[in-house]
Amino acid sequence: MARARNHINVLEENMTLLMEQAHANESLFYRLLHLQSRLVAADSLDEMLVRFHRWARDLGLAGATLRLFPDRWRLGAPSR
Repeated sequence: MARARNHINVLEENMTLLMEQAHANESLFYRLLHLQSRLVAADSLDEMLVRFHRWARDLGLAGATLRLFPDRWRLGAPSR
């Protein structure tokens, strides 16, 4: 019986941790959604980068980078 109670306690702790992580994920999702709307509203690439770096700094992200890719994918092997 004690073993079953211990197992239930472990499961409850895991559930609590999962709920905390879900809350953190939701918060990050809405921060990223807000960032996306701010980046889209930028008038230039420089302004977009300034907005991105400000957002990253406010979150305490040191050395955050933004990688831009072309809007098409190469189907073959790279030439270099």
